[in-house]
Amino acid sequence: MEIVFILLILYGAGIKGKIVSALCHGVPQVVSDKAAEAMGLEHDLNVMIATDAAEFAEYIVTLYSDQTAWTRIADQGLLKAESSYSKVAMSSRISELLNE
Repeated sequence: MEIVFILLILYGAGIKGKIVSALCHGVPQVVSDKAAEAMGLEHDLNVMIATDAAEFAEYIVTLYSDQTAWTRIADQGLLKAESSYSKVAMSSRISELLNE
């Protein structure tokens, strides 16, 4: 357990590049609910999604103190990156859109 990515976004839409980058590098994340919007992320599966300061603190402490949770979120984040944001996944999605 080495690092936890933390991202608080109060407003915004679409894919957040910083989240995708952390997923691709296997870095567990604590993100705001607004940061997670439109990304297909799931709390306590591939990221930790916080709605207030107390939750941010709780989830950060959890990831730093619980090796099992850190590893699970990191591994599931990598799977999410591969299934949604890899070259293969993006090529497939573009092909689908072009063939509609």
